[in-house]
Amino acid sequence: MRYDVLLVDRVDGEPIAIRNMRPYLVIYPLDAHFELRNDQYFARSVWQVVSIRVK
Repeated sequence: MRYDVLLVDRVDGEPIAIRNMRPYLVIYPLDAHFELRNDQYFARSVWQVVSIRVK
């Protein structure tokens, strides 16, 4: 099964604190899909996205 990734700037409606990996995260929908909670998908997450270029 393929899963969409999420570009996240908030957790529970609050901006992510700088000390907690701000400004953006790229993660899988771990809360919605329990089967993604493993080392393989954690390793694919990006924890400190500073910029994104769209072409």
